[in-house]
Amino acid sequence: MVASEMKVDKSASGATCLPYKIASRCDYHFILKSTALVELPSQEAVADALSRHWGIASEAVSPWKSPRIFRIEGCGIARIGFPRTGLTSVQLVELVNELHAAGCPVPAIVPTSDGDLSIALGQKTLSVEQELPGDGCSSADLDVLFEVGRTLGKLYSVMYEFEHMPGQILPLGDWIDLTLRKAETWAAERHHDEYVRAFRSQIRNDHRNFRVRFGLVHGDLRAPNVLKHGQSLGLIDFNCKYDPQLSDIGKIRNKWLMGSDKRHGRPLTPLEIADVLKGYHQTHPLTKNEVDSFPVIWAVNQAWRLAQDLRILEKHDVGAVTNWPISEQMRDLPQAIEMGEEILQIASIDPIEF
Repeated sequence: MVASEMKVDKSASGATCLPYKIASRCDYHFILKSTALVELPSQEAVADALSRHWGIASEAVSPWKSPRIFRIEGCGIARIGFPRTGLTSVQLVELVNELHAAGCPVPAIVPTSDGDLSIALGQKTLSVEQELPGDGCSSADLDVLFEVGRTLGKLYSVMYEFEHMPGQILPLGDWIDLTLRKAETWAAERHHDEYVRAFRSQIRNDHRNFRVRFGLVHGDLRAPNVLKHGQSLGLIDFNCKYDPQLSDIGKIRNKWLMGSDKRHGRPLTPLEIADVLKGYHQTHPLTKNEVDSFPVIWAVNQAWRLAQDLRILEKHDVGAVTNWPISEQMRDLPQAIEMGEEILQIASIDPIEF
């Protein structure tokens, strides 16, 4: 599709934004693939830019966690950014800055000496953020799941209004098709597409016609990306996608503990996931359509996670690790909608009018 063929939708507030078909997972993965071909700036280039634009001494800069992130002694973190889900890298920095200004527990952006939130660095951007206190959550921190849901709800209320890509109320049909098509393709590469195809046959027209809130979501809700500091939580490392807002909860079953611990993590239980959903509903109340559609959103994301995890097994060569629940995921997928209904029943959500 070329730019002249794009049809533009309006959000409830009247702001212009891309239709979901443009800001889709398919486009997101294309963006990542294209961006990966662009060479990252060197540490020397990053240190020079930090010195010129932020007045940070070069010797205070050191590599940290990934080639895109640098620790700045006594200041925080420098991050190399690139576009995601139809947002420019500059807009992504603006999003984090807006979330912080709204009181959300995300890093504060440190402006340049000229007051800019970021600078261009080759084909990417460079920004500086204060480091949040606390340590990444782990299997020892399951007591925070209700608060994780509350925190997500606060974030998504703000993200729904983000001017560069505001939320919209849309039917689930296009998202279901895109997600399951990609999941089936990836599963077929590993000769397990029959599970996704069998699940796909369960999707009915009334599932496709549910109208729910779509918007930007965090996109990488793993335990290490949620920092615990006393009774407070902070969220880092946004990997934004434009999805039904409940999608991150739909992925949390495996991603929360297993996204970083390939050998010792475990799936969350329906009771634990219900804690997240209850917390989310407290700060970002669900509509009747969202309550009714949650089992479907949940189930579609289980198919997506199965396809993703099949790729992870191949990439990390952990196929023989008995803790990795691929066989359990395959077994559970035909009952995924029922599992979503069980989670909803445990959470006992009373929807709002919207």
